[in-house]
Amino acid sequence: MTTASAQSHGDEAPEASAALGNPPDGQGGATQGQGESNDRAATEKAAQHQALRKLRTWFLFAVFFAVMPTLGKHLGGLQRPDYESPSILVLAAKADLFVVSMGLSATAIAQAFDRERSNALNFWNSLNIVILGLTSLLAATSSADGVSAARVGLQSLIILAVTLVSAGRSTYLCELEAKP
Repeated sequence: MTTASAQSHGDEAPEASAALGNPPDGQGGATQGQGESNDRAATEKAAQHQALRKLRTWFLFAVFFAVMPTLGKHLGGLQRPDYESPSILVLAAKADLFVVSMGLSATAIAQAFDRERSNALNFWNSLNIVILGLTSLLAATSSADGVSAARVGLQSLIILAVTLVSAGRSTYLCELEAKP
């Protein structure tokens, strides 16, 4: 005994098929196109989620752990009664943030060269190259005699902030453009 629910949709009468919510023959294209559009949107959303997850991991390991030695030294110093807490700018100057910025920029540049680059990725990659060159010059002169530690700290914080945006955006775009 065959029931209506066990029949394939192709064997049903057009009225029964329409009653079950299936469009008549020749009218399924719009629904199928919407399904493909929904699938594409879901795939893009999944790719964005994956890229953001990798960006969080990148930030944790590339940035946070890079400044941990300086923060650890500062926290250790706070335990001594004779320790004079430096200003945030002097602390930033001691943190070798120029070196951190150079490492982040260089990594972002290398990652971008492995991809087919869009215009946006080309822009961020070019900015990373400029940051790497400027940071190299600033790092080379930051420990010279007579240089103000507070000014070096301010410069290194500004460079680090710009590098985080630039290298972070470049890394995000690379992850979005990565082919599975």
